[in-house]
Amino acid sequence: DINPTYSKRDEYSNKAWNYYMEFKDEDALYYINLALDLDNRHSGNWNRKAIILESLERYSESEECYNRSLELSKRNIVYDNKARMLLDWSHQLLEESKELPNGLKKLEEAKKDLEELDAEFKKAEEQYESYMNDPNISEEQKQNAKDSLLLAQGMRDISAKAFAAKEEELNKAKKDLADLEYAVANKGA
Repeated sequence: DINPTYSKRDEYSNKAWNYYMEFKDEDALYYINLALDLDNRHSGNWNRKAIILESLERYSESEECYNRSLELSKRNIVYDNKARMLLDWSHQLLEESKELPNGLKKLEEAKKDLEELDAEFKKAEEQYESYMNDPNISEEQKQNAKDSLLLAQGMRDISAKAFAAKEEELNKAKKDLADLEYAVANKGA
C-alpha cells in the first residue's frame, strides 16, 4: 500500500532538488518546505533543506537543518555536508572580517550622529517647554508643536534602536571572528 502523504512528500522533495540543480534556490526552498510540512521527520529532506539554505548563504539556518537531520538519522553524508558548509561559512566570515575595521568606523560615525541628534532633540525639548508657557501662543499652535515633538521623539527612538541593533550585530560578528580564529589556531592541537 502506498501512503499518499509520503508520495506527495517525495514528489515535493524531488521538485525541490530539481529546482536546486537548476540554481532556482528560492523555488527549491519552497518545495522542500512543502515536503517537510507533510513529514518533518524525514532526515533526507532536512539535509536537502540545509543544502538549499547553504546555497542561499543562510548558513545559520542551514546548520540548524543539518542538526535536525542528524537528530533523526546519523549519516556520514550529512556530517560531510555540514562540515563543508561550516568551512564555506568560515571563509565567508573571514572575508567579512576584512571589512570589519571599516564597519567599526561606520559604527562610530553613526554613534556620533546619534549623539548629535540627541543633543539637538534636547534643545528642541527646552524650546518646546518655553513655547508651551508663552501666553501669546494659541492652543492650536501648542498642539502642533506637541505633535511635532512627539514625531521627533519617535524618529529619535527608531534611530537609537536601529543603531543598537547594528552595534549588536557588529559585536556578534567580532565574537564569531574571535571564536573562528581560536578554532583555527587550535585545530589539531
